[in-house]
Amino acid sequence: IFSRVSHQIAKKLIFNAMCHSSYSNEHKDASSNERLEFLGDAILDMIVSERLFDIHKDVDEGVLSKMRAAIVREESLAILARNIKINEFILLGQSEKMAAGNERASVLSDCFEEFFLNHVGTSFTPPLLQDIIQS
Repeated sequence: IFSRVSHQIAKKLIFNAMCHSSYSNEHKDASSNERLEFLGDAILDMIVSERLFDIHKDVDEGVLSKMRAAIVREESLAILARNIKINEFILLGQSEKMAAGNERASVLSDCFEEFFLNHVGTSFTPPLLQDIIQS
């Protein structure tokens, strides 16, 4: 994943972003991505809200809320995660691996939120997300 990302990101942050709780339960030196997911979710909501607000100047807040909800919902984020092949890099515990957890929409969307959070410091909005927001 490091070679696919156009911005320099600290390896530890990427490791944490891709570290599912099932993996951290089996590897005590690893931290799960759940705290990052909490923060990533809030920041993603804020950024998408701001972009929609700027792009769609004549749209009322009710419609903007529905647009944002469609963009940041689990299924949409899972599609974005698959497009950049996050599923290939998710660290899972053995039981999650056997259950193909890296293909579940909930796992993919959570990892996308953490991955996105790592880009916020560089004011980077992934082109895939920009395309969706502008359409």
